[in-house]
Amino acid sequence: MGVKQKRVVFLSQFGMPGSYDPAIFSDAPGGDDEGHWIGLQLAGLGLTDRIAYSSRRICHGALPPEPEEADIAILGGSLHSVQDDLPYQRRLKDWFARWRAAGRPLFGICGGHQLMAHWQGAPVDRVPDGPVCATETIRLTQAGRSHPLFAGLESSELDFHFGNYERVARLPDGAVLLAERPDLPAMAVDHGAGWWSVQFHPEADRDIFVMSWGDKGPGFRHNYRPVPRSTQLLRNFLLSCGVSEA
Repeated sequence: MGVKQKRVVFLSQFGMPGSYDPAIFSDAPGGDDEGHWIGLQLAGLGLTDRIAYSSRRICHGALPPEPEEADIAILGGSLHSVQDDLPYQRRLKDWFARWRAAGRPLFGICGGHQLMAHWQGAPVDRVPDGPVCATETIRLTQAGRSHPLFAGLESSELDFHFGNYERVARLPDGAVLLAERPDLPAMAVDHGAGWWSVQFHPEADRDIFVMSWGDKGPGFRHNYRPVPRSTQLLRNFLLSCGVSEA
């Protein structure tokens, strides 16, 4: 009998209808469907035959999965601020409590990272002199250098894509800091109980960021460079959740 596939769901909170022009992503695979982009990255990592993958567009009205419906969740970034207190954000915060109580792992990215921290009482504020729209270097802490999220990435200084106006200003209570930058103190966080989150984007390639940010400021499209090993973090997270490597 084969190993039962883990049910992995990606929750997209990219942007509510009308908050952006989807034509910006007309040349992207799957258009503006972020769940499709993530699926391609997981395929590139050779993981899609070992998981049952699905995605839900939470900001379009889809509901997050109940614990009996999925085993692992990834929460994407957002054009919206956690301060907006939108209905879908309130639904996600209610869901966090159920997901956490069930012991289900969660990986938050950018806006997902911010919403997870905000739910736990940590402050989220504007990035000084922001936004951060570039491929930038992060520095791993001592805890980060030995953490499974960064397994196989030998350097203590790593490059990732950023696109954010806001930041988590301090760690949630009881969380462990894994990486930092001077302007972004809570760069990567282990919240405990299989909940990890990062301010940067390990899940999307350079072209997506050029599409997203290229027209928002002088030179932004030239701020991004390829970082092909960034998706290793998705792989590391899923392997930590019991997804088979072979």
